[in-house]
Amino acid sequence: MERSQRPYSIYKRRSKKKKSEYYFYVRFRAEDSRYLPAVASHQTSRAAAANWADAELAKGKIITLGKRGVTFSTLAEGFWNYDAEYITRKLARGGHFSQSFAVLRASQLKRLILPTFKDRPLNAITRGEIEAWHMKLFREKEIEPATINRCLDNLKVIMKEATRRGFIGTDPAAGMERLAEHPHPRGILMPIEIRLLFGPDALETRWAGARPPFAAAFLGIAAGLRMGEVRALRIQDVQPEFVKVSGSWEELHGRKGAKWNSERLVPIPPAWLKNWRQS
Repeated sequence: MERSQRPYSIYKRRSKKKKSEYYFYVRFRAEDSRYLPAVASHQTSRAAAANWADAELAKGKIITLGKRGVTFSTLAEGFWNYDAEYITRKLARGGHFSQSFAVLRASQLKRLILPTFKDRPLNAITRGEIEAWHMKLFREKEIEPATINRCLDNLKVIMKEATRRGFIGTDPAAGMERLAEHPHPRGILMPIEIRLLFGPDALETRWAGARPPFAAAFLGIAAGLRMGEVRALRIQDVQPEFVKVSGSWEELHGRKGAKWNSERLVPIPPAWLKNWRQS
């Protein structure tokens, strides 16, 4: 089959386990000329991926819009990859989406959503099925309502995307109600606790002389910085009476821009500076 006649496109993606390796993915073209979501060929060369795709076509294994519908797992595979279509489109339009949040979404999808919906054709998933899955998670009592709500949000995004791409005509998850959440109160440090942690002799008596964690905790409470913002501070960001917040540290992914683009100069109260310098 000539390349120009092949009803699919091929592209490569870096392996998650070995960064030096690449695997090729195939996007088959549906009967209405739109491309379907990418499918892993598990091949390490473009030619081998093309042979695999031709074989799948010859066997009649490719599911197109004109047949029985795309399965949930076909759309969900790689959906939360940071370079995948949904996140790329969101970022291109000025939205915010961190890599750590993408990893969290992918984990929720794998553990709590795919086991129920992976083999279901998208156009066969009903509102009743989604509600039954939702309540099943609730009845198991091992998952917090807040986590279940995040999973519902996850599923809603995928089903909304299925609707946008024309795989289904009506979104069965639209308008589904969330569970009541009961967050645990976090509380704040009392004045006496602050004095114990950051008083004149606290560095030696409470922190065993460990200046870096002491300074990090001090900045957090004195300037109202998030933990990620404290970890992302550079030498040039710390001035005698203020700190410049221009980034945040993301676990596994390093330094990135400040959360919600909230770059700012944060003054440190003089009284705090006096106590800190005395320590």
